[in-house]
Amino acid sequence: MSDMERKDLREQGTDQVAPQAAQAPEQEQEEMRHIELGEDLRKKVKRRKVMSGKKKLLIGLGCVALAAVLVVGLYLLLALTGQEEITETTDTKVVFIDEGYAGLDAIQISNENGDFTVRNISTEEEEFYALDGMDDDVLRQDGCVSLYTAMGALYADEMVTETATDLSAYGLDDPRAVMTITLKDGSTRNFLLGDEVPTSAQSYFCEEGKPEVYVISSYLSEKMLAPVADYHIYTMPEVDAENGKSLVIQMRGEEPWKIRLFDDTGNTLSAWKMIDPYEIDVDFETVQNLVTDISEVTLSRFVATAASQEDLATYGLDDPIATLTYVDQNNATRTIVVGDKTETGNYYVQIDDSLDVYLAVSGQVSFVENITLVNLLDSFANLINIAYVDQVEITKGTESYRMQIKRQESTDEDGNTVTEETYFLDGKQMDEDMFKDAYQTIISVTHSGLSDETKVGEGVVLSVRFTFNNGTEDLLVEYYPYDINNYAISRNGNTFLYGRKDRVDEIWPTLQQLEAGTLNTED
Repeated sequence: MSDMERKDLREQGTDQVAPQAAQAPEQEQEEMRHIELGEDLRKKVKRRKVMSGKKKLLIGLGCVALAAVLVVGLYLLLALTGQEEITETTDTKVVFIDEGYAGLDAIQISNENGDFTVRNISTEEEEFYALDGMDDDVLRQDGCVSLYTAMGALYADEMVTETATDLSAYGLDDPRAVMTITLKDGSTRNFLLGDEVPTSAQSYFCEEGKPEVYVISSYLSEKMLAPVADYHIYTMPEVDAENGKSLVIQMRGEEPWKIRLFDDTGNTLSAWKMIDPYEIDVDFETVQNLVTDISEVTLSRFVATAASQEDLATYGLDDPIATLTYVDQNNATRTIVVGDKTETGNYYVQIDDSLDVYLAVSGQVSFVENITLVNLLDSFANLINIAYVDQVEITKGTESYRMQIKRQESTDEDGNTVTEETYFLDGKQMDEDMFKDAYQTIISVTHSGLSDETKVGEGVVLSVRFTFNNGTEDLLVEYYPYDINNYAISRNGNTFLYGRKDRVDEIWPTLQQLEAGTLNTED
């Protein structure tokens, strides 16, 4: 922590202690007086008549006599009533500790959230604190500075009673918090926090073993009631959402889905591709939005450190809703483990391999509620880029069509390489527009979801084999009976999707029209 940061924090802490006087009940605050402006005062000044010396002497003697009578009368009144002389004071503050933060060695706080001790381990060169059981790199030093600033100048707003006979009347028999302050000289002082004052935001307060009861500000009571979580921070690892490398998603009850971002789209139109358990395109925009969501997750507060499976089960993290691991091109990694949802709509989460449990605001991780394999996949089952296709063979029963694209490179008059493409169906040259329309029909089959293997029928209804010009292996797509409206879709022997039957049934008639030269390309 730099000197400038400590100075800012110290000033913030001092500013936070000072408002206690402003929180005193309204009846204790001195009413502001209206101060006349100089202009108003001048308006009220009247010219005075000059008196003779004799008149001045008589008036002076009269005033002295009147004053003497008033003094004697006041003395007799006090004597008769037996009261002491009344002195007015507006300062009801009662100081307990004025050592400053440097005079404190440790502050131990026990409240309904648990027990913790913050120790002052500052040196002459640097102000620094430690919290028992918490790593220094996750300890909020600014929170410790604020605590020590407040308790190093600990005071009550006012005394309620000098001799409390029944502490239960103030909630001090079963205090909401107990604070032990150890001074640098080794001495300790124990303080108890009772109930809130019904008519203000203050709380009852006392020093253990003493009969006096006081009230302190809400600022101080909040310090005593704060959980250890308020002193815990976590810096999320920075990742570059725009330059990704890989994403692994494991939803509850599912095997991991492994996705990679390739340098180019390959034979298809999406650079994000699933490589396991299926080899298939995923929707680029969907995955990119998911990556952005993961990179923007922030934590609202620390909850606890889960030391065992039983601890994890408390937060639903033994069997999490989702585990997402994203790696960018610089190999920076962020893993988010999402557990149960709280009653207030937030989620318990863990980050990377830490055992610490945090709360994340619902809006930050609600995207996990919408992650399904179907949503991740490209909606087209076989959206193959024609630029990488040499041949497509379509088979139905014993019949088949063979679509081919032949490419011839040449050099134009400017020296540029030009590729000329010619389109054929079963060796017969075709009109380019008709050919491409027929190809579009073949690749426009969309999937409707994951198939149920028990519903997949026997016998291939239609098959489509793509042969590529870039050295990648062929892709064989087969359609099987599924239900009245859909076919099951198999890719290289892996059947896991189903898609609309009517789209598949359009393929064969379209090829027949291409063959006859009657395919309408104007639709």
